[in-house]
Amino acid sequence: MTKDRSPFFPGKPVSPELFIGRGQQIELIERALRQARAGSQQYLFITGERGIGKSSLASLSRQLAEKEAGFVAAQALLGGAHTLEEACRRLYQAIVSQLPEKSLMEKVRTVFDKYIEKVNLFGIGVEFKKDEATRKSLAENFLPLLWRVGQIAAAAGKKGLLLIADDINGVAADPKFASFVKSTVDQIAVGPMRQFPWVLVLVGVPERMEDLRRHHPSVDRIFQPIELSVMDADTARVFYERAFRTADHIYDDAAIALMTSLAGGHPVMWHELGDAVFWEDQDERISVEDVRRGLYLAADSVGRKYLKRQLYDELRSDVYRKILSYIAGLPPGSAIGRQEALQALPNKEAANFDNFIQKMRRLGVVRLGDRRGEYRFTSFLFQFYVFLRAGVVKEQGLGSRRPDKRQ
Repeated sequence: MTKDRSPFFPGKPVSPELFIGRGQQIELIERALRQARAGSQQYLFITGERGIGKSSLASLSRQLAEKEAGFVAAQALLGGAHTLEEACRRLYQAIVSQLPEKSLMEKVRTVFDKYIEKVNLFGIGVEFKKDEATRKSLAENFLPLLWRVGQIAAAAGKKGLLLIADDINGVAADPKFASFVKSTVDQIAVGPMRQFPWVLVLVGVPERMEDLRRHHPSVDRIFQPIELSVMDADTARVFYERAFRTADHIYDDAAIALMTSLAGGHPVMWHELGDAVFWEDQDERISVEDVRRGLYLAADSVGRKYLKRQLYDELRSDVYRKILSYIAGLPPGSAIGRQEALQALPNKEAANFDNFIQKMRRLGVVRLGDRRGEYRFTSFLFQFYVFLRAGVVKEQGLGSRRPDKRQ
């Protein structure tokens, strides 16, 4: 049997047909699109911890804007952009490259002729110049250029413009970005752009809005927050069942229950584990044994993608693996207690526990807890890696790996 396509999207926005469990947030986006069409410009901030599905919701927003509201919509990925000028370059490149109709793309492209390095194959997509003069010019002329795009879009029958600045985690640290956002909003409110429906969406972890607020205190009052939190087990189960059905795979209920237990309510982990299990399966029937094999592949993938290389190497030592096994056997969400760990761990691991904790603190994996001698993970991504790496499962045959003090 040869498989050609996984129904999972690890590290990428999920396809709209697999989007699930965010009804309230989708309603807020649809409401914003309706209000914009009615003449009230809208500003949204999609937020939540890493891996919670922010980019997937942003992608769905783009589709809703295009297909249901008749908007021109673009989603710019700003990861790695640390300056306002580079962010503006990526925003405009996204607008031109993602226009749905080639004729509209060609008209809008004329606005940016002097900024374009080359047009990609078949005229689909463009690459903007990366020199400092280009980036500076795009930032300085952001609104005039946007106004020209809006005029062309309106002439083509488009009802508005939705622009998504996805992953602002780098550029939000630039004080100029906060001032730029506030100035853009103010100028739209009093200038000709107010005549064209406009929705701006920022996407980032909660700390990034704190950065914007620190650089310009009034910015956070402009944006309607759309917060994403972990989802429940029933939603995870439905997701897995639907995903495997799209690939014409059948599944054992015990396997789905195990995957749901392992991945929790975090969409990024649904995809990492689902993808690993899908490729490990050889008979188009997902079994507990498939999950057992996929578990360790998923742990390795999460480690390589989301952990710093230094941390990834540290956690692979034999002594640290036994400490990880102990931590993974703790009740979900509980603190890591120093005294309890020293009592439970074998002698060699107990002697290295404090050193382990200090390294994890320096690398940003754990933080001090609410009580003396307690520690907590700073991100569910780290906790998930520890859980998978240790191979701890309460039931269904994988067994616990909690070390025995008598070893």
